[in-house]
Amino acid sequence: AAGAEFYSRNGAFNVSKNGLVENPAGLLLQGDQATQAGVLTGQVGNISLSQTTFPPFPSNQVTMVANLDSREPVLAAFDVNAPSATSNFSTSITVYDSLGTGHLISLYFRKDTTASTGNTWQYFGVVGAADAVPVFPATTGVDTVMASGLLTFGPDGTLQNESAITYPLGGFDFSGGATQDQAIAFQFGTNVLNEGGTGLDGVTQFGAVSATLTQRQNGFGSGSLSSVAIDKDGFVTGLFTNGENRTLAQVQLARFNNNQGLVKVGDNLFTISSESGQPIMGVPNAAGTGRILSNSLELSNVDLAQQFIKMIEFQRGFQANSRVITTTDDLLQELVNLRR
Repeated sequence: AAGAEFYSRNGAFNVSKNGLVENPAGLLLQGDQATQAGVLTGQVGNISLSQTTFPPFPSNQVTMVANLDSREPVLAAFDVNAPSATSNFSTSITVYDSLGTGHLISLYFRKDTTASTGNTWQYFGVVGAADAVPVFPATTGVDTVMASGLLTFGPDGTLQNESAITYPLGGFDFSGGATQDQAIAFQFGTNVLNEGGTGLDGVTQFGAVSATLTQRQNGFGSGSLSSVAIDKDGFVTGLFTNGENRTLAQVQLARFNNNQGLVKVGDNLFTISSESGQPIMGVPNAAGTGRILSNSLELSNVDLAQQFIKMIEFQRGFQANSRVITTTDDLLQELVNLRR
């Protein structure tokens, strides 16, 4: 009946054309619902995998681990139109705007001063002409410095201090209609003076070739659902094409004070009765509800009575076919005898 609830140990489920998780009989699996942000709501309902998109997240932080060569000379003032000639080292990274579109930021480092107490370097975050918003009355973008700052190193090469980031345009202005003045912070490590760090976990300045070791940013573009996994705690997690994952739901389990009091209705389904008591709902691995083994089935999940009936039907069918063959053989034998 519509709206009826059944309970089962049969873990064979598929996804329907509507994105709902169902068993072979079309009965829907229920669990704790989750929001678009992957937060469980505490409301139990049908588990749906129709949330096939993952919205983009604009980058707001870039983290970098690198070394700047202390042997580099001090160069002339940085010129965005001649960056290679006015910088000592450069690297680049792709970040994402509010629409999930990727844009390339080039980071240029220029040695600014040299002293026995330490050296200072300038850095410039440059967006290329193709990714920069045109400034009226121009109709095309140009290479633009959208962030800059100063790094101070000690005589031992450790990062001593970082200046506040300067945004000449108020933030990053990317083309394509995304939100303007996007603030992206650059993390070069934990400096010694203001953050109490070692100055060795980010950008350093040693007498070695300048090189980027690692760099990452926290934004991503939009994605679509590519696969689903269920762990032992019942969390249904979706993996999306943008590399992100999100909780879609959590399977609910039921236990009864008297399991033997449940009423069998066939196909490994049970309903409650006055002897079983009301179901005690809970999450897996809590309060005696047991755990979930993904991609696993019990040794047998079949209805024995139904399978015996099918076996008898197949056996009778085989016997009937055997009789047909025997009768045909007898007729042929009689035909041969008539010729004699």
